Amino acid sequence: MAEKIAQGAGAPLLEIVPQEPYTAADLNYNADCRANAEQNGDVEPPALAQPIPDVAAFDTVFLGYPIWWGRAPRAVLAFVEAAGLAGKVVVPFCTSGGSGIEGSLAELEAAAPDADWRPGRRFDAGVSQ
Repeated sequence: MAEKIAQGAGAPLLEIVPQEPYTAADLNYNADCRANAEQNGDVEPPALAQPIPDVAAFDTVFLGYPIWWGRAPRAVLAFVEAAGLAGKVVVPFCTSGGSGIEGSLAELEAAAPDADWRPGRRFDAGVSQ
């Protein structure tokens, strides 16, 4: 979805990547996995692989992420906290097999309260261009 939105908006694309990449075992939600530990606050949020980009030149930031247990992944929250989104229009979008975007928005908005947050949208696997 991020690639499609960036292409349609004629915008650059930045991937929010944790310094330690996730393995399949890290994302096995039916087990005691790294993603669950991060989401539950049992461990520190992941460090990001690259520095936070300077978003000063942009008026609008599209923020995409998967929904993990009704919330945005901790790496995305770390980006929002550090990106300097004050005064920017932020358009969140997520992918999810069932959870809506609503449960993720309050936490993200609290991390950047001076941004102009838009309602956002959830996309499932069947979405097309």
